[in-house]
Amino acid sequence: MNSVKRRFDVKLLSMVAIAAFVGMVLCNQAFAGRTYAPDGKGYLDYIITDTGHQQPFLHLEGTGYEMGFQHGYLMGAAAADVATDDFFIYIGRNYVSRLGKLGDTIADLFLTDVGKLLGVNYLTSGKTPADFLIDAFKIIAKQNEKYIPQEYLDEMHGIADGARAAGIDLDYENILLVNVGFDAFLSVAYPIATPLLITADKAGELLKGLQLSCNAFVMDGNATLDHSLYLGRDFMFSGPGFTDHPVIFEIYGNNGRNRVISVGVAGIVGSIAAMNEKGLGIGMDMVPSTDCTPGDVGMGTLLTARRVMEKANELSQGVKIITDSKRGASWLYVLADGQGAERGGNSVEVSAHHVYTRGMGWTINPLVQLVTPVKQQEKYPDVLIQTNHYVKPDMYANVPLNYAARDSKYRYDRMIEILKDPYHPLGGYGTYDFDKAFDYINWMHLTGEGNETPDSKVNQSTTLFDLTNLRMKTLCGPTFAEGATEYDWRK
Repeated sequence: MNSVKRRFDVKLLSMVAIAAFVGMVLCNQAFAGRTYAPDGKGYLDYIITDTGHQQPFLHLEGTGYEMGFQHGYLMGAAAADVATDDFFIYIGRNYVSRLGKLGDTIADLFLTDVGKLLGVNYLTSGKTPADFLIDAFKIIAKQNEKYIPQEYLDEMHGIADGARAAGIDLDYENILLVNVGFDAFLSVAYPIATPLLITADKAGELLKGLQLSCNAFVMDGNATLDHSLYLGRDFMFSGPGFTDHPVIFEIYGNNGRNRVISVGVAGIVGSIAAMNEKGLGIGMDMVPSTDCTPGDVGMGTLLTARRVMEKANELSQGVKIITDSKRGASWLYVLADGQGAERGGNSVEVSAHHVYTRGMGWTINPLVQLVTPVKQQEKYPDVLIQTNHYVKPDMYANVPLNYAARDSKYRYDRMIEILKDPYHPLGGYGTYDFDKAFDYINWMHLTGEGNETPDSKVNQSTTLFDLTNLRMKTLCGPTFAEGATEYDWRK
C-alpha cells in the first residue's frame, strides 16, 4: 500500500492531499496503511469507507497457528475486549429479560451483583451465579473441542499467544468460548425459553430485550439487471465489545483450503458472513427451537460456516458439510453459489437432529400451506428470502416446538412486499444491480423501520456479496456513521 512521505514543500503537500482524497473518492477500495506481523505474512490494513472511516482489514496467511498468531499480535487488544465474560452475561441478561418481570427478577438474582449481595452465590468463592454459568460454559466449550478441526484449535491458541507476544493478556479459554459460546448458550437456553416465548406470544405480550432481527436473501436470474447472483445478509446481534470491533478478514489458509473473505469480529475464528474464491457465500440466522442437545454442540455455527467456505467448491458440498456436522442448537443458514455448476441458493433449516433445505424456486403445496404455521411467500424462481423462522413444513412436523416470532414473519412478508412493489425506492423485481441490492438488504435502516440513526450500532453487519464477480459491500460499524466498506477480489 502507498505511504505518504514527509515533505516540507507546502504546495507539494497540498497536491498529495488532494490526489489522495480524489483517489479515495474514485476508488471503492482505498487503503490507509499496513502493519505486518512478525512473520511478514499477516498484516493489518484499513479500507477507507464511503464516509472516510478507516475499517480494519486483517490479512491472515499460513497454517492455523500462524494465522492465529498474526490475528492476536495485530489485534490482541480488540480480541481481548470481545472475548470477555461480560459479553455472555449481557447475552443472558437480555435473553431472560424477554420473559418480562419474571425475566428481570431472574436477571437480578443470577446475572448481576444483586445476587451476590443477597447471598446467592456458589460454594465459598463469593462468585455470583453468573460467574458460575460462565465457568460452566467454558467447561462445555472444552468438552466440544473434540468436534473442532485441529487447525481451528491451533488458530485459537495462536490468537492467545500472539496477543501475549504483543503484551496483551488473553486466555485461550476465552477465545474458545467466544467462538463456541453462542451454540453452548443457545443449546441450553432454547429448550427452556422456547415454550415460554410461544406462550407469551400467544398471550399477546410484547416481548422486550434481545431482538432476533436477521434478514437474508439470494437473488439471481431475472431478478437482477446484470446477471449477477447476490447474497444479502443482515446479522443483528449485539453485546459489549462484539459490535465495537468489526474486522474484515482476508483468510489465505494453506493445505489447499479455499481463500475466504469474512466480515467478522476481532477474536472470532469462525465466519459470520463470508464468501470464498469459488463464488460461494454463507450466513446464519437465529431460530429458537426445543430440538437442541444442551452442552453437546459440536464446533458451533460460526466455525461450521468457516469450514463450508474453506472446503466447499459447489453448493451441494456446502449443504453436505452442514448436514453432516454435529449440531446442538437450531439455526438457519443461507448458502449461495454465484459461479459453480450448481449456481443458486438455499435456506438450510437445521436443528440438533433435523436438516431441511429450501432451494430457490421451491414452493409449498397449497394444501399443506393451510396447516403450516407460517406462509411461504416467494413466488419467483430466482429469489429466496430468510428471516428468523422455519418455512419448510417438515421442520414443524418433526419438531414439536419452534418459535416463529411475529416480528420475524413481519420482516419476511415486508421484504416480499418491497420486492414486488415497482414504485418502492428499494423495490421492483428485475431492477436490482449491486448498489440497489445492497440497499435492499439494508431496508430496515433506510426505511426507518429499524428506528436507527447514524449513531446507532450496526449490530453486527449488513452485507451484500456479489458471488458472480467476487465483490462485497458491507456496513459493519461500529455505527452506521462509519459508512459502507467495499471490497473487490478482482482488484
